[in-house]
Amino acid sequence: MWAIAANELNIATGNGTITANLTTPFDRDLTTATLGSNWLNATLAQGDGEIKTKIGNLTLGSPLNINNIISGNLKLDAKQNLILNGAIADSTNQDDILNLNLSAQNNVEINQSISTGGGDILVNAKNGEIKLKNNLNIGTGKAQFFDDVRISDVSLLGGLGSRIEFQGTVDSESSLNASNLAISVTETEFSDQVGFNAALNNLSLITDQLTFDDNIFTQGDISFAPQNNNLDLTIGGNIIDARLNLTNSDLDKLQNGFSNITFSGKNITLFRDLEFDHSLTLNAATGKVDTNSFSLNAPDIDILAATDFNFDLVTANNLSLQTKGNITDDGPLNIQHSLTLETDGAIALDNGANDFNQVKIQKANNVLLRDVDDLTLLASNISGSFEIQAGSFATSTAINTGQDLTITTTDTIATQALTATGKIALTSQNSSIQTGDVTAINGGLNMTALSKIDTDNIFASGTIQLTNQNNLINTKGITSSTSTVNLLAAGEITATAINANNAVNLTSQGGSIKVQNITSNISTVNLSAASDI
Repeated sequence: MWAIAANELNIATGNGTITANLTTPFDRDLTTATLGSNWLNATLAQGDGEIKTKIGNLTLGSPLNINNIISGNLKLDAKQNLILNGAIADSTNQDDILNLNLSAQNNVEINQSISTGGGDILVNAKNGEIKLKNNLNIGTGKAQFFDDVRISDVSLLGGLGSRIEFQGTVDSESSLNASNLAISVTETEFSDQVGFNAALNNLSLITDQLTFDDNIFTQGDISFAPQNNNLDLTIGGNIIDARLNLTNSDLDKLQNGFSNITFSGKNITLFRDLEFDHSLTLNAATGKVDTNSFSLNAPDIDILAATDFNFDLVTANNLSLQTKGNITDDGPLNIQHSLTLETDGAIALDNGANDFNQVKIQKANNVLLRDVDDLTLLASNISGSFEIQAGSFATSTAINTGQDLTITTTDTIATQALTATGKIALTSQNSSIQTGDVTAINGGLNMTALSKIDTDNIFASGTIQLTNQNNLINTKGITSSTSTVNLLAAGEITATAINANNAVNLTSQGGSIKVQNITSNISTVNLSAASDI
């Protein structure tokens, strides 16, 4: 590590007035000096360095070429102002890396472009402000600004894969175009538009106070969160003290075109309808999301909360909700593709206008789902009871519930295997029932259909009642371990085997009865058919 100290120092073209070979550490106590940029480049290749002034300004008056340093660290520290009037870059292969520490007691002025080759930049204006007046390209590095920043005439801030952190007030006097910009501040004000034009550019605003005076847009992701993790976030409405407020005025500055927009806070409260052309995430993973009777409308919606959640009007292609509390609804849910729910509590979505299409229950206690038309269950993990009311109901996976299972439809029921710790009731009011194996461990089974009933093996500890009003009943086998088996069909009854601990009653009002084996342990077998038995 080498160091140079002077009262006032200017870094100029050539070799300057300091030409001596450096030893470690190297320290010159100079009143005024001119340091040659060529000499500085050669010296950086020998090791890390620090240049500072003890009284006055430190000025980079000419370009600094970091070619051939491979990887180095340079600290520029001014007692008064640090002024960068020369660009910093690798002029040849652009494969050298410089980590740059810029500090001053007063202002740090970056008037020419800086390219670090992926190195980090730390900027600290202790009693002044940081004036960023040119491009800052740090590649995959990180830039940290520890005081107020005034941004002007900047077309590139960051670089692909970079991270930018502002720890003071940000005042943007012109359009801002950056990649993966993360602003972490106490107060943020953009007095002109903030623009992010590349498809992969992301903007993260972490601040306790935020104001937009002009439009903000990007084709990447944008997120908002308070710097203080204990602060709530309000969306819409007017300013509420001790919260991060995104007012109606701020939200109106957001231009559609993002890939995803994320709002985070300890608790999140809506004071307006939210409608976006891109994906929406509401993240209150340790608190509550309160839609406050306002609607959500976005292609894809993800919600994370830790308390009870009540849906009002929601329109989305896909909706995902993860919470530790109960899930209910007041307004209808219009989900064009998939609804995914996970909770430690119960789910009761019983609005008569709900339209879910496909549903995944990743985790829940008691579940009630009401759908205006077709409903398909893609996954289920239900520890309590499960009740379905739908136009039609189908599954692509087995259902296993911790208590009762009740399915009621106006049209078809078509499922894989069904298992319930309690009783099972399936009703197709105007059509048919088709299932895999059906098991009611501690209860009875009731199936009623207008058209045919077609099942694999059936087991129940209680009474088994299958009623078909206009067609046949076909099942591989039926077993009631403690009670009666009753089959009533308008058409044919077909079964491989029927076993009951009590009576077996089979009635075909318009067809035959074909059963290979019937066993009744303690009671009678009654068969009645319009045709063959």
